[in-house]
Amino acid sequence: MKTKQARIWVSLVIMIMLVVATTPAAVRAISLDDSPAAPAEDNGINALWYVGEIDTPGHAFKVEVIGDIAYVADDDFGLRIIDVSEPTAPVELGAYETPNLDHIRHLDVVGEYAYVTDANYGFYIINISDPEFPTLVGSLNLSGEETGVAVAGIYAYINTYSYLRVVNISNPTAPYEVGSCPISIPQEITLSGSYAYIPRYYGGLSVVNVSNPLNPIEVGVYNSPAYAFRVDIEGDYAYLANSNSHLRIIDISNPAEPEEVAVYETPGDPVDVQVAWGFAYVADLTGVRVLDVADPASPFMVGSYPSTGPANCVDVDNGYIYVGNGAAGLLILRDSFSISGWVKDPAESPIEGVTITATGGGTTVTDATGAYGFSDVEPGTYTLTASKDGYNFTPDSREVTLPPNAFGQDFVGIPVTSSISGQVTEADDTPIPGVTLTFTGSYSTTTDLAGQYFLGGLPAGSYTIIPSKVAYNFTPGFRSVTLPPNAIGQDFVGQTFWLFLPFTVK
Repeated sequence: MKTKQARIWVSLVIMIMLVVATTPAAVRAISLDDSPAAPAEDNGINALWYVGEIDTPGHAFKVEVIGDIAYVADDDFGLRIIDVSEPTAPVELGAYETPNLDHIRHLDVVGEYAYVTDANYGFYIINISDPEFPTLVGSLNLSGEETGVAVAGIYAYINTYSYLRVVNISNPTAPYEVGSCPISIPQEITLSGSYAYIPRYYGGLSVVNVSNPLNPIEVGVYNSPAYAFRVDIEGDYAYLANSNSHLRIIDISNPAEPEEVAVYETPGDPVDVQVAWGFAYVADLTGVRVLDVADPASPFMVGSYPSTGPANCVDVDNGYIYVGNGAAGLLILRDSFSISGWVKDPAESPIEGVTITATGGGTTVTDATGAYGFSDVEPGTYTLTASKDGYNFTPDSREVTLPPNAFGQDFVGIPVTSSISGQVTEADDTPIPGVTLTFTGSYSTTTDLAGQYFLGGLPAGSYTIIPSKVAYNFTPGFRSVTLPPNAIGQDFVGQTFWLFLPFTVK
């Protein structure tokens, strides 16, 4: 049976490598968009963009990224350790490659160790504390071709041809098996809480309770058509890469009764999936597909990128997508995200024409509904500020970190009000009470007994001030001011004149 299984797998890989031939898109620089856009109603994504790549000597079958380092299970060429701190120019730091490592396709990295398995029944623990010089510290020969490994605490959970095996790794130099559970041709393994989720080569998903690592027990089974390879868990859902049976989304809120809620057919055959920020990133041999799974029962595709080799695996970290690109090595892509919100006054009325500025020089302007948006924004942290003459805004600024998309980044605009004040006197500084001051916009006030006047609560703008009182002329005849700031000292001098009324002498 093992020989037959190996032939099937080899044939499948060869067929895939022969039929997959696509061309990557050109590099495209993305900056903050300066066009207004209404805030998105869904968890939209704009695109996937090429960042960089590195050709590994073998076939990249599994990639795991931690911080600035990518660890690649490179088939016949062992473990490759790659510096991705500069994603546009990844560089290999080191590798562990000996004749004992054959067909390295599975790995898990925890702390200073990489845990890998090969096709010759070997489980290896490699010290990666010095990524330039990784060293083998322990190994264990297990009966059965190994197809997956995951580590939690002092245990490594390893899938072999027909068993889930539990290995104590508390002493990395001397691992030993402590428990097992029969599983029909298990593939990769994903741990979540007290359960191990294990895709099965001939279809479906096994759910194993590992709360007692010494006695793991299969408690639930989901059946599907053949060739299930990898699974990722997010909340109450399992996302199963089910090859020619597409991506399957399974409700695992009751692990004993997993229930399918959706099936999505991608252009290629899904072999790996990672879920992050409300999206499922699917490696389907022909490339990477991005599905919006904010509603797991209604997934839909929102982005994609073709690969030059068979996209065997995918890992998502810090806004970048790392793709095991078969013989072409490691491909690095990135998402583009969005920032959006509204600007309104305290009465919830929209404010049009507010300039929103994001660190990095990007600006946009609110539309008639008060909405603004930036699209095609690279992962990172941005500070947003709002500005418009005549308004103060709260909060003063907003800080957002992408991913995920930053919705609801709203501001409240509070109109700035100012005042105009002054005094009206005669030439000898005698106050003139009762002088009416009229202002642009139908505002008016009157001088008091001290000849002083004050008018507050005026919105920003330009105003003309005209004094008037019977039997007086005023110098100057008017004053013009612009608010803000407050216009103080807007004084006038009044001079009396005689009024001659017409009369008749009889």
